[in-house]
Amino acid sequence: MGKPYFVDIPSPHQMVNCTIHTTCLLPIYIVSSVKVNDIQVTESFIDKYQISKIKNVTHKGQPVYQAELQFKSFVLGNKKICLIAKDIIGAESEKVCITSHIDPTDACMSAPCKNYATCVTDSRTGNFKCICRPGSTGKICEIWTDPCVPDPCVRNTTYACLHGVCYCKPGFTGRTCEISELNK
Repeated sequence: MGKPYFVDIPSPHQMVNCTIHTTCLLPIYIVSSVKVNDIQVTESFIDKYQISKIKNVTHKGQPVYQAELQFKSFVLGNKKICLIAKDIIGAESEKVCITSHIDPTDACMSAPCKNYATCVTDSRTGNFKCICRPGSTGKICEIWTDPCVPDPCVRNTTYACLHGVCYCKPGFTGRTCEISELNK
């Protein structure tokens, strides 16, 4: 009878991406001729982790023991967690280590920018920047400078000023509807 061994575990050079403050799930598969009854974390730089109950399943046509590793980190960057599996006779697997890259959340998901500004997330820091449309300013484009206040249009308009544009009544032209076609 051989020792249990892990299958389909990401290599230490492959990153398992996870978002900061989010619970991530990673299935763990172990091949063993004897029942696997324990999976232990031997080394961890992850803030919080838990391993689910081990069950018998078929994975890629092969009977295996499977559990889920749940983990969460509160710090950005690469984090490592190492595991071993034990069967009921006490045989241990080789230690395997999984590296997770903890990504920042997408700050733009909460729509922090105002006045139809475009939100851009810095993928390295998770911070955001608002790109303001003409007429708005401020860190989140919250200050709106209305080009219609005071109203630049002469009273010869069909509508009030809209986005800085005057809509003239028939017979009037000009940027502020100040030119009467009768006076031409």
